[in-house]
Amino acid sequence: MGERVEGKRYLLVFVDAFSGWPEAWPTGKEDSISVIKCLINQYIPRHGFPRIIRSDNGTHFKNADLQKVESALGLRFRFGTVYHPQSQGKVERMNLTLKTKIAKICTQMKVNWVTALPLALLSVRSSINRMTSFTPFELLTGRSFPGPFNPVHPEPIYDLDHRTYFTKLNVLVSSFSKQKTISPAHPDAEITPSAEWVLLRVFKRKWNEPRWTGPYRVTERTTHSVRVAGKGDTWFHWSCCSPTNQPERSLDTVRLDLQELQDQKGESNTGEQQQVDISQQQVDISQKNTKLTLKELKGDLFNSPEHEALAHCISKDCAFGKGIALEFRKRYGIDKVVRQQKVVGQCAVTQEGQRTIFHLITKEKAKDFPTYDTLRQAIKELKKHCEEQRVKKLAIPRIGCGLDRLEWEKVRDVIKEEFQNTDIIITVYVRE
Repeated sequence: MGERVEGKRYLLVFVDAFSGWPEAWPTGKEDSISVIKCLINQYIPRHGFPRIIRSDNGTHFKNADLQKVESALGLRFRFGTVYHPQSQGKVERMNLTLKTKIAKICTQMKVNWVTALPLALLSVRSSINRMTSFTPFELLTGRSFPGPFNPVHPEPIYDLDHRTYFTKLNVLVSSFSKQKTISPAHPDAEITPSAEWVLLRVFKRKWNEPRWTGPYRVTERTTHSVRVAGKGDTWFHWSCCSPTNQPERSLDTVRLDLQELQDQKGESNTGEQQQVDISQQQVDISQKNTKLTLKELKGDLFNSPEHEALAHCISKDCAFGKGIALEFRKRYGIDKVVRQQKVVGQCAVTQEGQRTIFHLITKEKAKDFPTYDTLRQAIKELKKHCEEQRVKKLAIPRIGCGLDRLEWEKVRDVIKEEFQNTDIIITVYVRE
């Protein structure tokens, strides 16, 4: 909402899908705790338990804390398609309406936006909706909004008993709530696309990077959105997808082919050096057997093959709510790491199925920043664990470079220095 007033800066908005009744509460933070407090202390005591709660895919809605509340209270959350605000069109439109009304009230009455909010909500609740021809107050309470122009106790129009009035009211509500259906033979009827493989549009990219990523196999579909393999439970709208043919080779096969090609080039280079100098040949052979392979790929770290180990950086207090560490926590939990009680510079090791995961402790608290020294110590521990467990392939993000603000060029040099005498293959995954 712009400026902070009375410690409040954000506005959490709820809209009833049937009546259009809005509820809005100012909050100090844009996090899951604020959402849970407003839901339990404000919305549920006033309106009861909602049947379904729909929201976007923001981290303040889609997180482990809200999932616990959901399971404890028996609520059901549904998330819209990513990069498609039309899937939450009712609440997005309400946001615009409230902002416009609050701005007018603040300008005319010279008050702040927190003071203007109840008046803006009053205006929306008592205004006739063009689609329904009713006000949200009428649909919620069954009577007109009481005001100066409408007495609080109006005289009855019809002399009806309670049963007859209740029957007529039910007929009115039923006719209003009846959903309009389209015959399958209608030319404008929605047809579910039948594509089995799709490309996904890339919204955050540089000008010289590809606009599409994939291909991905479709696992679930509706008339307007799909779920694809490798992207979890996220729904993608069809407007963000492009049908494509099934790939002739899988991603793992392409990686193996590239690795074999790289090994062949290394062997040919070694062969040329053998003809030049016998002593140099022995050095090359020894280096070939203990040569580090460090490569970078664009893609999702969690789509790496199951036999590859994973590594990432965390803080000692294991209190993190953003970045790649949050993804690890959602997928694998944090209890096993906490029980190991590692300190800064050490590395916690967990096993999740066939995959080994290394958690590098690079700082004391989540709000702190690591140094290159603490990162080097943790990488040394990582190397020691890899040698003990005979790990040959390791997949990592650009460790220490996201929220921790270290420079990747320096971090990469540290990795090369510590792993230079190993034959491990390290793949660095860069988000698209």
